[in-house]
Amino acid sequence: MLQEKYYTTSLDRIGLKEAIGDLMKVVFKYLVRLLPEFIMLAKSLMTLEVVVQELAPGLNIVSMAESFARKIVAERYLKTF
Repeated sequence: MLQEKYYTTSLDRIGLKEAIGDLMKVVFKYLVRLLPEFIMLAKSLMTLEVVVQELAPGLNIVSMAESFARKIVAERYLKTF
């Protein structure tokens, strides 16, 4: 089950390519329709991860993006009125 696999795993230990692959298995199994833009984003992120691993093997783009994602979520959804 994906929840068991990813819920307790720290972001620096998650491979983006593997995570997206696992997500796509669920999408195909349950015949979920995805927007073409999401599919292109997933392909682009997997390609980016491979390129980054070739250029900087110790760099993890998932953990690097975590702080950026937290900032965006805070700006968009946690604004105080």
